Amino acid sequence: MSSSTKILVGLVSGAFVGLIFAEQAGVFKIAADGFVKLLQMMVLPYITISIIRRALRRLGTGKASRRAQARWSIIHNVLHRVD
Repeated sequence: MSSSTKILVGLVSGAFVGLIFAEQAGVFKIAADGFVKLLQMMVLPYITISIIRRALRRLGTGKASRRAQARWSIIHNVLHRVD
């Protein structure tokens, strides 16, 4: 089964459980909230760094731009190793 099929099956089954068994599915709320918080902590820094690096690349190849890119590269590497 491909990844996209697994995602679609999970989405449909989650919607089904939420619509049909709303009160009984409340047990999963704590785990679901924790999962969403973990995603936010892991993905948001990477998106922010990617946007900043792309903006710095578009500035050009001047000396100031190269310095800024080097700083952001160091920050990105430090964040990547923290995970």
